[in-house]
Amino acid sequence: MADTEPAVEQLLTAQEVAKELRVSDATVIRWCRSGKLPALKAGKAWRISQEDLRQWKQRHRSIGVEA
Repeated sequence: MADTEPAVEQLLTAQEVAKELRVSDATVIRWCRSGKLPALKAGKAWRISQEDLRQWKQRHRSIGVEA
């Protein structure tokens, strides 16, 4: 019988996201507070779903300049 339990979603810290995006921790936290970046608040810490980050990056991918 196949295992039907859903996988546990990977949550990243604001610091991990900042490192991946090459921005400051403060920038990621500001994006979380404003709702620009989907995130959860766990106590005083922000957590960002790996899947939400992947989708966010896809939506905000820079488009090359046309010549």
